[in-house]
Amino acid sequence: MTDTPGVQGPILGTRVVGGGVRVASFGVASLDGALGGGVRVGGVVLVLGDRGSAYAALLLRYFAAQALASDHALCLVHAPPPQASSPAAIPFLASLPSPIAAEDDADDADDSNNSAGAATPTPTPAARTLGSLRASNSNSNSNGNGGAGTDLAIAWRYSHLPTSAAAPSPAEAAARAASSGGVFCSAFDMTKPAAVDAAKTPIAVVDAGPADDPAQHVYARILAGVAAAIDQGRFRQPPAARAPPPTLLRVVVPDVGGPAFASDAGSPHALHALHRFLACLHVLVRDARAVVLVALDAFLFKAHHVAIAANPHIAALMHAPVDAVLELESFAGSKRVFSAHFTKEYHGFLHVHKLTAPVSPLATSDLHSLAFRARRKRFLVEVFRPPPEKDDNESTPEKNASKNLGSGGGPGCGPTA
Repeated sequence: MTDTPGVQGPILGTRVVGGGVRVASFGVASLDGALGGGVRVGGVVLVLGDRGSAYAALLLRYFAAQALASDHALCLVHAPPPQASSPAAIPFLASLPSPIAAEDDADDADDSNNSAGAATPTPTPAARTLGSLRASNSNSNSNGNGGAGTDLAIAWRYSHLPTSAAAPSPAEAAARAASSGGVFCSAFDMTKPAAVDAAKTPIAVVDAGPADDPAQHVYARILAGVAAAIDQGRFRQPPAARAPPPTLLRVVVPDVGGPAFASDAGSPHALHALHRFLACLHVLVRDARAVVLVALDAFLFKAHHVAIAANPHIAALMHAPVDAVLELESFAGSKRVFSAHFTKEYHGFLHVHKLTAPVSPLATSDLHSLAFRARRKRFLVEVFRPPPEKDDNESTPEKNASKNLGSGGGPGCGPTA
């Protein structure tokens, strides 16, 4: 029994996690692990992007590319350009990453400058235990461990914690595929575009461009298009007896509320119109074999809507009708100033504002301490932990100066006559 009304039995490329919740993958293994397994079937996830980065769009590409790898159907809400005569000609679909073999999913040493949208090159990190720190060879040889020369120094108070979720091994991926009746999560290479085969992967494109009838709101046309994709694909009907597991519909809605959809982000009614749209979308898919990922440029509403600028808590209205709310705060697009300790390892923070189901295995403090980095072959999400404090007995220039002053070496501390 699943947690989704009207959706029962196995579904291709999905799995059941704790509490009997059937989930589909984000297309990012580490994000699936941090959020309890993935996206709940019949659920809607809202992804908030920031100014100056494209990480929200990148996450949507991983989500859509997983449809190609798992033989799922795809519904893309998009404003097709005039020259887009076929779905494969749409820029979003043409930029989907290509799946790669699990054994080739490794962070190469020359990938540090190839991160998508990275403002600061990041060194190649090794797989690490949460709370661990990589130490240079010079530090490891001088740490007083008898010249052991270890490459990894682990904080003693963090050493008992589990490792962060990573891409599954080939054997584990094969076992999971057998249990779910398909590929659950794949690894992707952002430098190689995926081959979009409309004959193999059913693709429905919902036109969200300007309408001929001004009275027809863009949100109403999007809802009608998604409903048509669900009905035509029979994603609400139970599968026939002894039939293979039915497939899943992945719905991708990028840049909702933005100017690309001819939306009214600057009007006083924009927030309430978006709230109604998300509520209707959730009702539309909650009893279907479908998962929805919606990207929202939240800064557009914060900049134009006077009520949000005066009272940021009004923005919580957008969180109510969805199952999960994720915010990608990149260091390049944030107005805050971050320490180099953050920026040299990661590209930004992942804030989890809401998560109903499934339940994350992480502690509450860890769930609110997630960071991400985007590389050529991996989008990695892990718990960020500060470095361990230095040993009190460690000699530093500041301590040496203080010691000299306390021993009478400073001015005014000499012998008196």
